[in-house]
Amino acid sequence: MGIERSGKHRGPTCRLVLDLRGIPWGGDKNKATAMLVQQPGVLAAHVDPDARKAVVIHDARVELPLLWNWLVECRTHDVGGRTRK
Repeated sequence: MGIERSGKHRGPTCRLVLDLRGIPWGGDKNKATAMLVQQPGVLAAHVDPDARKAVVIHDARVELPLLWNWLVECRTHDVGGRTRK
């Protein structure tokens, strides 16, 4: 599937499908992948720039609102260039 992994992980994970419509960098596969794997809990990402969707493997022990809130900020405030650690 071509999922880019951010590192080795042992433990529970979940698979998420994210809608990247409305996010300025959502149509750029390389940038979107890089932005996603930098977010807390994201272990891997596969971005389909044409569909503006991403499949993300997420550490199930990290709260999803962190990722959700970041995506909402990217849509509403165009903060795609900022990342949180």
